[in-house]
Amino acid sequence: MIFQMDESFIHRFHHANYGLRPNDTHGQPVSELEGDIRPGGRLCIVGGITSFGEAGGHMVAKKPGSDEFYMAQEFRKLGIPSFEPGGHWTELDRDGGDRHAKQKKPKKVKLENLNKANLRTWLLAHGVEQDEIDEIPDTKAALVERALHRRFEEEGTAVGGTVEDEGNNGGDFQPGDGVTNDKLILEQLAFTHWEKLRERLQDSAPTTDLMMVGGIASGDYHKNLDTLSNFKWWCNVEITYPEFCKDLQRALDAQLAADSEAVPDRINNPDNKPFYDWENNRPTRALVLMQDNCASHHGIDQSIATKSKDECLKIFTMLGRTQITFKREVYGKVVDFNYEVPTVDRFPTNNPTREEVHEGLMRVLRECSPWSIRRPYDMIIEANKDA
Repeated sequence: MIFQMDESFIHRFHHANYGLRPNDTHGQPVSELEGDIRPGGRLCIVGGITSFGEAGGHMVAKKPGSDEFYMAQEFRKLGIPSFEPGGHWTELDRDGGDRHAKQKKPKKVKLENLNKANLRTWLLAHGVEQDEIDEIPDTKAALVERALHRRFEEEGTAVGGTVEDEGNNGGDFQPGDGVTNDKLILEQLAFTHWEKLRERLQDSAPTTDLMMVGGIASGDYHKNLDTLSNFKWWCNVEITYPEFCKDLQRALDAQLAADSEAVPDRINNPDNKPFYDWENNRPTRALVLMQDNCASHHGIDQSIATKSKDECLKIFTMLGRTQITFKREVYGKVVDFNYEVPTVDRFPTNNPTREEVHEGLMRVLRECSPWSIRRPYDMIIEANKDA
């Protein structure tokens, strides 16, 4: 089954723009023009189209025993669907509940507010050995960097995100952050524990229509999207596709039971080929998914190309790396050259070169985050290649 992914601003009339854009006296959006710039948030959608189903080609499963389709988000006020002032954009689980309301969110210590002595105490309490603490430069910035890295190790999550909400804005499709998340792609690739994130997302509603409030309301909508939002969408594809195929097979079975000679879809399925194998509990068709070439669909190889040496240094520091390795010609021979990472906040001007720093970072991340070197959603493709 061919499935075309796409991202876009929601610019035509759509219920989801209520409460986010100015409306006229009849409650309609003031304008439906693609390029119209109005104050406030603007919804983006990540979705896809196929040739099958009853939802206009959108890959959305039906709720059990119902003709109602699942929704990933909706506006709610006090837990009830509503467009009234005070409502908020709510992400739903497969039971229609608020995914985030049921997740315990312990209050975090603001590491930046701790003094050096308390930072050392925090590190010791969180499993960092005293010998390692003693080797950290005696600056608050260095201690905060190491503490942040330790927190990322504990949570298995991305820079700027938390273990409870799978990241920020694009990552959890929540509104109002006002963040252009494509700037965080490299950090997300470096620090996200993709296996844990995939596991946490298994309660998501089975629909591939996901919406979010973008950090920008005009221009290139791709800049509202990031590696977390793309990975989350792929997780929803993984969850939704089997349920979508079951719905298609139920409809085909019912139509053939009523008329064994019927051909319900002469254009897309003239031979009445099945969609789901009930006996073996699996879809009968491979899913061929197409997506465009934007930055959030790549791994480290693309996102690293535009980064400065000092941006890479930040990642080395947060990973606790004191040495990197890259290829360099020494006395006429190309060898693996070990380079001590500076303890200050920048590399020297010409030594190493930016290309050498990029190679060093690729080697580090290949060791600690192999899915980031490839593309995080390759994990989902490989897990389902025989499904």
